[in-house]
Amino acid sequence: MNNNYGKVSIGVVFAIVFVQLAIFGALYWFVLRETPEENPQMSLLPPEGLAPTPTARPPQQQQQAQQPAQQRQTQPPPLSSRDTRDTREARSFGGSDDFVARDYIREFSLFPLGDVIVNPRGAESRFFITTISLEYRQPTRNMNQNLVQEIQAKVSIIRDRLQRYFSGVSLEDLRDVDNREIFKEETMRIINNLLLEGRITDVIFEQWVVQ
Repeated sequence: MNNNYGKVSIGVVFAIVFVQLAIFGALYWFVLRETPEENPQMSLLPPEGLAPTPTARPPQQQQQAQQPAQQRQTQPPPLSSRDTRDTREARSFGGSDDFVARDYIREFSLFPLGDVIVNPRGAESRFFITTISLEYRQPTRNMNQNLVQEIQAKVSIIRDRLQRYFSGVSLEDLRDVDNREIFKEETMRIINNLLLEGRITDVIFEQWVVQ
């Protein structure tokens, strides 16, 4: 009787252990193990061999993506060697040719220096004549207040220095168009070295005749 009772107890224990193992196995299989349907990251992956389809952007992100392209379209074209200084300044402020005209009148003025007539070096039977105007910025509280008066007082000295300079230039150099910018820079240097109340910003050759 006792032996039968002990055998039954052992059988019950094994049965309980077996049931517990079965329950844990079921929990592991249905709860702890991740399936493609339960894993959101795996469900987003496209099937093998298929490319992912692009997702639509919100309107705000589309506008932000279009802004760089619009900014590239509104940028000014590259500057060429023929662009004038005024055009470069206008484009740097984002303006157009109309802006150049308005801004130039507001910021700059011209002083007519008149004609400079000389005989080129080595060509006494020829003569060179140029009509010059001096560009300067409009007087302000801190700049060029007495510049015009100083230029007027030194017109004879300025013309004399320029006559000396151009009389030392050969006829061939005066005819070479590529030297025009060199003559302009040298003329500005000569004149600005004589001025104390301000500086000229450009030299305009209204006439350039070699005969």
